[in-house]
Amino acid sequence: MSAAEVAYKAAEAAIAEAKRTGADALDLNAEAFRALEALPPGIGALDKLRTLILDKTQVSDLAPLAKLTALERLSLVDTPVRDVASLSGVMDVDGVESFDDIPSLEGLQNLRELELNGTQISDISPIGYLKGLKFLSLGKTQVSDLAPLQELTGLRNLSLDRTQVLDLRPLAGLRKLADEPEEGGLSFRSIPATADPKIAEIAEIGDDAARAKALFDLLDAGWEPPVAVEPVPLDPDPLLRSILIDGKLEIEVDPPTEEERRDRVKAVLHDRLKDKARDLSVLAGNRFPRLANRARALMLLLDRPFDELDLLSLHLEIEDLEERRATGAEDGEPYTDDVRLAVADVTRAGPGLTVGHPSVDEMLKRRRMARENVVAAEDDAKHQRLSQAVIDDAEANGPNSRAMEETLTRIVDDAVARVLRDAKHRNLIWTITALAAGATWSVASDVAANLIAGAYGPEITAFVTTNWALLSDVAATYGQGVLLWFQQTVGPLMAGIDTTVIRPVERPKREKR
Repeated sequence: MSAAEVAYKAAEAAIAEAKRTGADALDLNAEAFRALEALPPGIGALDKLRTLILDKTQVSDLAPLAKLTALERLSLVDTPVRDVASLSGVMDVDGVESFDDIPSLEGLQNLRELELNGTQISDISPIGYLKGLKFLSLGKTQVSDLAPLQELTGLRNLSLDRTQVLDLRPLAGLRKLADEPEEGGLSFRSIPATADPKIAEIAEIGDDAARAKALFDLLDAGWEPPVAVEPVPLDPDPLLRSILIDGKLEIEVDPPTEEERRDRVKAVLHDRLKDKARDLSVLAGNRFPRLANRARALMLLLDRPFDELDLLSLHLEIEDLEERRATGAEDGEPYTDDVRLAVADVTRAGPGLTVGHPSVDEMLKRRRMARENVVAAEDDAKHQRLSQAVIDDAEANGPNSRAMEETLTRIVDDAVARVLRDAKHRNLIWTITALAAGATWSVASDVAANLIAGAYGPEITAFVTTNWALLSDVAATYGQGVLLWFQQTVGPLMAGIDTTVIRPVERPKREKR
């Protein structure tokens, strides 16, 4: 017996028990019903049912519910439901020219709460018939047109977070969202309309009534939606390319080119630099512990065959030592003569090994440009927060990726840190979005294919879900078109996953009535 068949049998038993006891609530949001694909027809006989919860089932056809005229609350969170037209009893709407031709949902006029969060719904025209609705959850759906809601003046709670809504003007008459807000009132975070800074600011107001009132005041003043933004795919960056290794987001190392591998001078410098880094580590010892730690980090990078060296990371460590040499002290204590000499030996030999490498030269070129360009402080802060999020999550992010982020937090030269952080996060956003779209880096296509088949894998899924708002903020630093591309591509994959990063649009579970 398949999982769907087992779930169907369990649902039949639950419905039979509800019929026997005359229950007014039926909750199928449990592990036993996860694989349920179709509702047993017996559910239509539960004429006393007031609450029905189908969250996280696989049910998509709602026609069996059309006879539940006493129904007051229907929750379909994270189901594959694509429309609610079947609630009217219409099984096939292929020949219908418009939803005006669909019979009204007159059988469900008692419905007060409809939760469609995380479903596949996009057209909400039939919902306009449900004049008694007080609570409507549309978060994490593809809904874009709010016109069908204009007559639902009794709404006290409307959740639009992470939808595709650009025009909020149809809400202008729904004043109870401000005057009598209930458990969240009106929420609209991370939607295309927030491309308008005024809407984005209002969306973050903590008080439910104040948030809705501020929006209505703006609408009354003649607000116009921002110009529609088209999705713009982000081009990956050649620096710090993102790959997948063992189910983790990782970065490629920057090994020597073929020409560098044939350069005997560089091979000799590699051996010499290993010795000099070891000498520095010993001399710095406990007296200058941070200098000793950096020398040991350099030793670890150098303790590989020449063909496997990561020359960009090596260059950053050598530049760090150069900054320390220029400072000449640690915690106010000047370096001793032998330590100064050892640091100088490393910083003289190091560039001969790394300069001329394509990634190093590209970084140096961009550094010169970055010093001439001003970056918004708030954008830089978003990137720094993402760096910390990567460092903190060892389950989803590989050791090289996290080590690079830690290196960037230590770099004294802000221009270098900005250049590399921008490249690394561009590739992180690209990889996460490309996986959602089914694209992969060619260097790791087999691993990526496995992760796509498993919806990223649990670790990356958790990282993206937990940091959804932050990843969206960073995507926006590359342009609103990139943000839209990221959210439209990744959002549907995340739709079935609970998140607390964005203000929850689901209500707390109620006791059964």
